[in-house]
Amino acid sequence: MKDFILNVHVIPDSKESEVKGFDEWSRSLKVKVREKAMKGKANTELEKKLKKFFGKEVKIIKGEKNKNKKVLIKNTSLKEIKSKINQLKGFS
Repeated sequence: MKDFILNVHVIPDSKESEVKGFDEWSRSLKVKVREKAMKGKANTELEKKLKKFFGKEVKIIKGEKNKNKKVLIKNTSLKEIKSKINQLKGFS
């Protein structure tokens, strides 16, 4: 297994915290988080949400102060990532 980098678009200050789906056009996973984008709170929630979703260690490696981020998912494969994303209701 290898590490995998995934583009993520975060929507902070949302009513719900959820992984919404994958946007083919922007090639990014859309994730809503409840926390506001202040003092890294939304980033912390994002990492926890993605860790739970993928069942793997997750770390933001780029875009700490941006809605568009690059996230490192450790010890996984493209096949595993695609499988998880395909299970989403909002997959497009």
